[in-house]
Amino acid sequence: MIPQAAEKKKAMLSLLENYTGCLCVPSNTTEEMPAYPYISFSVINTSAKKGTYAACTDDTGAEVLYMPMLQVWSFTAQSDDDAEAMEKAMLISDFFAEAGRQALGDNDIIVADIGAITPRDNLLTIEYEYRKGLDITLRFNNVIADTTTDTIEQVTLTGDKVGEINIEKE
Repeated sequence: MIPQAAEKKKAMLSLLENYTGCLCVPSNTTEEMPAYPYISFSVINTSAKKGTYAACTDDTGAEVLYMPMLQVWSFTAQSDDDAEAMEKAMLISDFFAEAGRQALGDNDIIVADIGAITPRDNLLTIEYEYRKGLDITLRFNNVIADTTTDTIEQVTLTGDKVGEINIEKE
């Protein structure tokens, strides 16, 4: 994928942080976590449907190929207070449902689905870490550089009833 994915991720997380007032950190890290409340995230699934890539020209004029893909992100609001965790999870849902829709759209990030908020609480030795999470499905275009150099200039179709049909590029 051409490096636009990193820019979109950074923009989306920055917008979410501004809206919720929480720092967003990767779920799969060994680094020390920030003070409560905060939001952890991970990409849990990326899928493209079977098919062919479409050709187009990007904003810079370069020839590229793209295929629509879906990417599922898991967001979890974490706090030492159950109500606060739920409030932050609701803000995440609100952000992707409506509040951040235009800003995300401006960054070519389209929300395809918003999952239900579910408890993901965790017992930490003698106390609970309250965790409320939801999964968000985003729709992107997987864009790759077009490295094809061959162009089909002429095609001949044959059939029993119509015989030969020659098609040439104009």
